[in-house]
Amino acid sequence: MSEPGNPKDSASAPIFLNKKNVRNFVVLLLKIGIASALLYWLVSSGRLEFSHLRNISWSPRTLGLVMLGVAAVWAGLLLLSLRLCLMVRSGGIELSLRRAFSLTSIGAFSGSILPGVVGGDVVKVVYLCRGEASTQRTFATTAIMCDRAVGLFSLFLLGSIVLIQSWAIGSLPFWSPILLIAPFGVLSAMIAVTILSRKRFPETFSLGNRGRNLASRIHMAVCVADHFVHRPFLLAGCIGLSLANHILVCCTFLIAAELLGGIEISSLQQFLLNPIAMVMNIVPITPGGVGVTESAFSYLYFAAGCSIGATIGILGRTIQYIAFIFVGFPAFIFRGK
Repeated sequence: MSEPGNPKDSASAPIFLNKKNVRNFVVLLLKIGIASALLYWLVSSGRLEFSHLRNISWSPRTLGLVMLGVAAVWAGLLLLSLRLCLMVRSGGIELSLRRAFSLTSIGAFSGSILPGVVGGDVVKVVYLCRGEASTQRTFATTAIMCDRAVGLFSLFLLGSIVLIQSWAIGSLPFWSPILLIAPFGVLSAMIAVTILSRKRFPETFSLGNRGRNLASRIHMAVCVADHFVHRPFLLAGCIGLSLANHILVCCTFLIAAELLGGIEISSLQQFLLNPIAMVMNIVPITPGGVGVTESAFSYLYFAAGCSIGATIGILGRTIQYIAFIFVGFPAFIFRGK
């Protein structure tokens, strides 16, 4: 018989008695509960009315607008694929644009069903690192995290640019400190990169093995960040590709507003509100950001005088999910080849 505490006991334990599996299952239930509670609040408060969706007339114009939104998402995925190629190839890892598009599609598809878009990055890392040497796997993993960071920075940058433009022409839909999220994110990112590039970080930790592992990961992140910081043209190109992608994604919400009959908020004002709401999709407290993102759309659009912000958010994300499914699911089936 195995001694108490023997690793074989835990290895042979039924899957439903494994502590890690039980914990993950409980966390998933909590996240589903949070998403359900947020959606219930949106519906019960009248901020999310599915009647608006049922009233959309399925005419050739409607189909054309939906296909235009899907095409915009696909074009954005192509831009993100090129960004991934540039970042990974800079470390000596060969990656074709075709495979990069496949990996990006898998990440988008997985991120739409996993808790937060970061979950899609994890799946992308797994597929990208297969067959690579250990040093290249480490670089590829950290490069994908940097790829995500560049995307987030560009989203903040887009919001900041539109905020400055709206303020300059007196077109702010409302004033609230929440509008400063974008410039605050840009400033924080620039400070963090400056600190990392100068390697001003603790070299040792007093947390035992976990501390040493954390120090090793921070050191690798610093090295990869330093790698990109000292390639300003590469970094600028990646940021430019990300900005173009975010503009295309924002267009899907403009299309959603048009499908619902149009709203009084101008396109420029929507371009100000959409990036702030989209940032909430990275908060990993619900599967795919469901409920969280719609709540952000509802709050921002309601403050701007529009009562169907949540409906615009859910319809715009539905257009994106349609695009992700048509390219991401086949890529997933073929394992990112």
